[in-house]
Amino acid sequence: MLVSLFILNGSIVFGQSKYKVQGSVVGAENEPLAFATLVLLNANDSIMAQFGITDESGRFKLLDVKAGDYIAQFTFLGYQTLSKPVSVAGDVDFGAVTMEVQRVDLKGGEVSAEIIPVEIKGDTIQYNSAAFTTQPNAAVEDLLKQLPGMEVEKDGTVTAQGEEVQKVLVDGKEFFGDDPKMATKNLPADAIEKVEVFDAQSETSQFTGVDDGNRTKTINLVLKEGKKSGYFGNATGGIGYPDERFQGKFNVNRFTKKSQLSVLGMGNNINEQGFSFDDYVSFMGGFQNLMSSGVGSFEGGRPSASFSPSLGDGITTSYAGGLNLNYEFDKNTDLNASYFFNYLNNDLSRQSAREYFNNDFNFDTEESSTQEAQNFNHRLNFRLKHVLDTLQDIQIRGNITFNDGSTEVRSMQQTFRGTDIPANIFTTENLGDGQGYKIAPTLTYRRKFNKRGRSLVANLDLTLADDDRNTGLNSLNQFYINDTSFIGLTTDTIDQNQIYNEEQVKYGAELRYTEPLGKGKYLELRGSHADNNTNFQKDFFDVNAVTSEELFDSTLSSAYEFREVTDRAGLNFKISREKYNLTIGAAAQYSLLEGSILVADTTISKTFTNILPGARWDYRFTNSKRLRANYRTSINAPSLEQLQPVIDNSNPLQVYQGNPDLKQEYAHSLNLRYISFSQFTFISYFATLRATYTKDKITNSVITDSLFRQISQPVNVDEDLLLNGYFSLELPIRPLKIKTRIRPTSRYNRGILFVNGQENTSDQFVNGIDWRIDNRKKEKLDVRVGAKWTQTIATYSENSDLNQEFLTANYYTDVTVNFLKSWSLSTSFDYTIYSGEAFASNESIPLWKASVSKLFLKNQRGQLKLSVFDILNENRGFSRNSNLNYIEEDNTNTLSRYAMLTFTYSLSGLGKKESSGSHWRRSQGGRP
Repeated sequence: MLVSLFILNGSIVFGQSKYKVQGSVVGAENEPLAFATLVLLNANDSIMAQFGITDESGRFKLLDVKAGDYIAQFTFLGYQTLSKPVSVAGDVDFGAVTMEVQRVDLKGGEVSAEIIPVEIKGDTIQYNSAAFTTQPNAAVEDLLKQLPGMEVEKDGTVTAQGEEVQKVLVDGKEFFGDDPKMATKNLPADAIEKVEVFDAQSETSQFTGVDDGNRTKTINLVLKEGKKSGYFGNATGGIGYPDERFQGKFNVNRFTKKSQLSVLGMGNNINEQGFSFDDYVSFMGGFQNLMSSGVGSFEGGRPSASFSPSLGDGITTSYAGGLNLNYEFDKNTDLNASYFFNYLNNDLSRQSAREYFNNDFNFDTEESSTQEAQNFNHRLNFRLKHVLDTLQDIQIRGNITFNDGSTEVRSMQQTFRGTDIPANIFTTENLGDGQGYKIAPTLTYRRKFNKRGRSLVANLDLTLADDDRNTGLNSLNQFYINDTSFIGLTTDTIDQNQIYNEEQVKYGAELRYTEPLGKGKYLELRGSHADNNTNFQKDFFDVNAVTSEELFDSTLSSAYEFREVTDRAGLNFKISREKYNLTIGAAAQYSLLEGSILVADTTISKTFTNILPGARWDYRFTNSKRLRANYRTSINAPSLEQLQPVIDNSNPLQVYQGNPDLKQEYAHSLNLRYISFSQFTFISYFATLRATYTKDKITNSVITDSLFRQISQPVNVDEDLLLNGYFSLELPIRPLKIKTRIRPTSRYNRGILFVNGQENTSDQFVNGIDWRIDNRKKEKLDVRVGAKWTQTIATYSENSDLNQEFLTANYYTDVTVNFLKSWSLSTSFDYTIYSGEAFASNESIPLWKASVSKLFLKNQRGQLKLSVFDILNENRGFSRNSNLNYIEEDNTNTLSRYAMLTFTYSLSGLGKKESSGSHWRRSQGGRP
């Protein structure tokens, strides 16, 4: 165990004396108080200079303390806060510092409280925002950067004590669902009084009182009293040059004792995303809609969207808005609801080149395409909870989504035999539009009994969905033929109207009963039933080029009814101890797949029965060191699309046909994870190893015919192995006042693929390492420098010509300087190098952007900011990747150099004014 504490933040001044402050903390009975918090505050402004925690013997030691006057503040849960003035002109020894037990005055009265920067309350770390400096108009994520043990990545991802934060609450309530960035990027930092970080138990554990070991890294943002009854927020507007760039966004929050109402809105044409990536996928109607609408294709034998979902590709204009409501009807009933609206318009031009490895011969393809995609999306999430009594509650939660979108894609693709001998040319125009909705409510009833640990949980869920799409496909297909029977050019045309409709009705029920066996042992019985019914119709009509008459094409059209029924019963044995939780169990699952292909008068029926064992072990060495092991088994039944022997020629070069002989996949997964974070040294490291072995893996067999058309069909292979390894180490380097992080990763996949009927065992390695350095004290200067290298290697058992290897390197730096109280200067440089081992040449892309801003107006509510993006005018939508039996190089249009002038106005002063200074007095009963 460590016996000393350390400097959290400080600045090096060479030649200046540094001293040691030490002592011990004890209670009234002279018992040592382990993990008490000690903070040194500058006497003149009460800003935190250093802090640390006592060891198990109650001892503390702060090193390298600069000479000066301080307030030493001691805190411990259940004890009165103790403050002592101290002048440091040499080493200081406090001796034994005695703390008194906190006594609550039930009659109320005047209580004096001081700013306590950091407190540890059991499993919760609490930060007081008043002890940390942020700029006016800063967002919550800017506050989090200042907190010890917290990290904010460039994309806004937050990590706390080495783990990614998965949920952010506001005063204990959900804020726009489960996307942490909605709160950290939109709420103003000056509205926050405290930041609480803890590992939240699962809802079931919180209700029953039985710890199941499931934890979610959570942040709770505690609002200032003045913000709990008032308005706050901000608004930004900007114009750019050239190409009439614009940007606008706002958020307004109205909170009362019973309700929280937040409204957000944004609009821009600079590819900025308003909400989370999952929201974006939903806004686009989902990947499956894109793939099956005629816009998508089956690349390398696998379905994929014909354009990337990244808003960095092409030029995107987006508008989005939403509101979030939390309302307490009374102490037993509360409502959380959020609504999103989003509109996207994406203009994309793309040029891609591929080299296919095809056993006896290789061939190349070149494709150019233009696309305009539009989508309107509405989504409503809700949760209504009612506590019936102290032993039972009921809640209904769900979501409703509606999509309306359209796409226009025009492309030309050429295939070459060898270097420059043409094999075919395809010119395609694809116009489509579609609408869809999904309604998915869930009803949950929970009851616990007088005997601790005995509980009953019942779930009922329903899904209603409808998807309608209309697509017009016009394709001119030219083939160069050179064989004994014919030499020359043949032409084939496709002019079709394609109409799709899919309706889904799904319902399910689950029942879980837990019975205590004594001494922390429990038996859990689980049973579930799910019934999923889908009606799908695909009508293809060939259009006469002369008369425009539509003729129904029965060979490509399809209609089917599909039903998937799953019944599952399981038994789990649980042991819950202070240090560990163990669950061992198994389930029996029966699955029925049956479908009728109406146009072919064909019936498909399959049944599967499986035993699915599982185990989970969570061991807590301390509150900050844990080991988790999770073993589970699962099955993946083939879909009816994979089972039905109907041809899909949505992409004439890549035809897909199902396989009625498919078997289900059976997978074994093992996940090991170790987490360690020291509040003493601020060294964190965690390691993850995931292994998945799949029997009867469903993959695609790809055959290339003499005209270089690819026919893809799903097949089962004997086995597939996937290994993922991840390690992260972060530690401070105090003499340099920096912290560094290194993260190596490795991924290995051994699988089987078929190329022109020949079986190949494929070994794929993706190895990477990310190394980064940050400064530790970020109030005035925030510096980040790093590098990331990723190596891709693929080998094939039957043909070494398929082997691939290439390297991608990325070097980056971000610097922000705050100066003269109201000025800020930021710049970032990102340099990416693509190696040419498997390609024609090396490629490099340097990206540089910078901004300068000035705060003004009363209370610095206004901010004027000038930003320049892609100063070197080198931005290109360039990427390289390897997938199955080909390598690919893509170039897309994207944003190039532009300047943007923005004005931001803070609404955060409209709530009650907060008392200034480092001390305040409040009339209340109980703890301040």
